[in-house]
Amino acid sequence: MEHRSAITLTLASSLPLLALPAPAGAAEAGAGAAELSAVTVTTPTRTERSAARSPASVEVIGGEELERSGATMLDEALREHSSVFIGADGTSASIRGAALQDTVFLIDGRRIRGASGVGYEVNRLPVSQVERVEIIKGPGSLMYGSDALGGVINIVTHAPQPGLQGSVSLQTGTQLDDDGDRHNLGLRLSGGGERTQFSLFADVLDRDAYTEEAVAEPSETPGDIQPAYRFEAGHREAAEVYNVGATLSHWLTDQLNLRLSGGVMDETRERDLIQDRAKVEDADGDKITGFPARRVEENDRLDLSASAEWLATEAWRLRYRAYYSEYHKERSNTVRPWADFGYASAGASEFGPREVTLADRTQELTGFWTPGPAHTLQLGLEHRNRRYQDHEPAGEPSYDQWVAGAFAQHEWQAAERLELVYGARYDDSSAGVDETSLKGGAVLRLAPQARLKARYAEGFKVPEPRTYKTDTLDPRGRLTLGADVVDRDVGKEAFALEPERSRTYELGLSGELQALAAGPSRYALTAFRSTFDDRIEKQAVKDSSGKLQYITWRNVEDARVDGVEASLTQPLASAWTLELEATWLDAVNRETDQQLTYSPEHTALAALSWRPGPRWSARLRARRVGERYEDAQNTVKQAAYTLVGLDVRLASRRWEGVTWHAGVDNLLDEENDTSLYADPGRFARIGARYQF
Repeated sequence: MEHRSAITLTLASSLPLLALPAPAGAAEAGAGAAELSAVTVTTPTRTERSAARSPASVEVIGGEELERSGATMLDEALREHSSVFIGADGTSASIRGAALQDTVFLIDGRRIRGASGVGYEVNRLPVSQVERVEIIKGPGSLMYGSDALGGVINIVTHAPQPGLQGSVSLQTGTQLDDDGDRHNLGLRLSGGGERTQFSLFADVLDRDAYTEEAVAEPSETPGDIQPAYRFEAGHREAAEVYNVGATLSHWLTDQLNLRLSGGVMDETRERDLIQDRAKVEDADGDKITGFPARRVEENDRLDLSASAEWLATEAWRLRYRAYYSEYHKERSNTVRPWADFGYASAGASEFGPREVTLADRTQELTGFWTPGPAHTLQLGLEHRNRRYQDHEPAGEPSYDQWVAGAFAQHEWQAAERLELVYGARYDDSSAGVDETSLKGGAVLRLAPQARLKARYAEGFKVPEPRTYKTDTLDPRGRLTLGADVVDRDVGKEAFALEPERSRTYELGLSGELQALAAGPSRYALTAFRSTFDDRIEKQAVKDSSGKLQYITWRNVEDARVDGVEASLTQPLASAWTLELEATWLDAVNRETDQQLTYSPEHTALAALSWRPGPRWSARLRARRVGERYEDAQNTVKQAAYTLVGLDVRLASRRWEGVTWHAGVDNLLDEENDTSLYADPGRFARIGARYQF
């Protein structure tokens, strides 16, 4: 069968785009020049391009690295293999000082819908079916539209192939000093014929809570309420996460491919804590705080996708893709000693409930034109409809918002040693916000051992529907009003929200040097400056006496981040390799001169790998994270720490296709009560994977 280009329809949470042919100019200028990186990425330009030839700063975590590390969810993979900052609980993260919600998460190039704060997204995405993870540092709005101010993380899953392939992976782990087991099971089956291929997968995570004894002292103790309650408070919640998905790809002709995909995520999280903010009433109407409470969250996501790709001529390709992603959150808080508080049941003591549905419906049409070996032109249209609905209180209406954009990108090999990638995008929205985004980058091959990269990119974020329309009580009972809502009882008038914007300038040098006889060292050094304007944040509005009136969203912050990133991979001997990564940041609020939250001044990763033969491998790693603040006023500091881990991998002689892996995380059992509050201490794990 002759070569085909794939146009992909993708449904939700699992399925890959078929690979597009390499863009024009992909052949390296100068025959015989050393290829600095064999890693191919698709996220920066939406075309296949080697990481070395991409002007964007790209970090790639391969499938073998993921398997060897024993990572089960994306947060563990990023923490152990990348320069991205991930907090111990997986809910705080930052790319180059940008907020977590300024990162767009993709599965095979498709957005997935999650909570507006994106807090749990990195620890609910499984990696057992992942071929690689691509991390784009810096704005990606030209290709991916609103929200990509700080970066893009794309999870690329295994594409189905003719024949029959599959895998079964199983892992179990336990906290060595206390309770806190974790179990993971992943299944994948794919295959088919020359024209039709399929893929099925399932992944299950069951994790116990990490707890320590705590004492809750209620603010009032009428009736049977005790002055103190001892219980196990969760530093990190128990979680059950289920992901299943399927894809079907069919070639109607040698030039036309259709693909359907679908996925479902179902999640339950549970945590016991001291409720020191919300107040509940006992049987006599006394308002009490400081009591033991239980929080349960039920979250689910549905992803559907369909795509078609047509190779019209040797020079023209056309791709249409439509996908839908819906996320539903339901949160319940109850009083643990409900009988003491005079309630008939735990359910009767519920307070601060939260139920919300968010959905995105997206259509994309993209054309690729390769008129010659030096040019690839990409033109695209995108329309995304966002829906937001609060279900508490009952009867709240749903709100829709559309964002539509058009973009153009040109990849041009301008000279034998010079490649350029540049483009522009225009977006309009029903919120009355429009934005133009630009990007431009160059890669100059100075020598076989060195490449110079330069890049400028812009990002933007259209305020979400909830920031305009919300009119509800939050879980703490506080009135929360969007920008468009008028409530004269509390002095609230409508006001305008500006879109958030970011701009990044970066300059980098990368290549290979023959420093040691054991092999060439691969290095990269990048300096950058990013600015963030009109950051949208929640703001408490108080009256003249200091009493809280309501919560709303406003443009309150401009920020600047200066930074330097460096990496080095050096073979030390025939079986040993040293990997070093380091990031330095100066991330400040330009209005207050305070450090940005969750932006440590320095992070570093060092790893020593040993591979004595094709069956064995081991990796000793250490990650250093500097101190940082968790509040904008810089009053709550989180301590610096260094975590050490060991990973071992062994391919079985007896059973073909079976690989064993084991490891210990936080090997030295480091702990503190701030930044490692949610870390379970020394954690041992063992697992196996069978592939056929």
